[in-house]
Amino acid sequence: MQTICLRPAADADFDFFFRLHKQTLGPYVEQVWGWVDEDQRAYLQRTIDVDETQVVVVDGVDVGRLNVGHLAGDVYLGLIEIAPDHQKRGVGARILRTVLDCAFADGKGVQLHVLDVNAGACRLYRRLGFDELSREGTAPAIRIQMRANPRGTCHVRSLDRNIAGPWHLRS
Repeated sequence: MQTICLRPAADADFDFFFRLHKQTLGPYVEQVWGWVDEDQRAYLQRTIDVDETQVVVVDGVDVGRLNVGHLAGDVYLGLIEIAPDHQKRGVGARILRTVLDCAFADGKGVQLHVLDVNAGACRLYRRLGFDELSREGTAPAIRIQMRANPRGTCHVRSLDRNIAGPWHLRS
């Protein structure tokens, strides 16, 4: 089984984050707004909070990033990006299940937003128990708000002990 670790991000990770963002969300950004490297690099520089970002590491290799925080009493999944060559291997699902388990153990739900054009992510979130709360925007820029509700402590799975820290919910 793969070893998944999360480590705090550093300023030196920016170029990795930009390449990752272009690989993972670039096709959807292109479809909705158009992708211009310089514009997207500037946007990422303005919006990324390195102190709130964790790097996903699989078997010693940086393969993604994760932002988890709080929103209206729930846990908020701000972003999860996994490099294409590590997708469809269960990495993202294992991380998401751990986020869900921790939130549910605290009696909290998990909220997120996803672009409607990102069908693969929408399918994964639905498979993991997320329900659609609302939609905003017009096609193709429809943004879906989703929430997974706690199932009660008797149904909470045990944490995936193969995902090593320092993973935590950031405020």
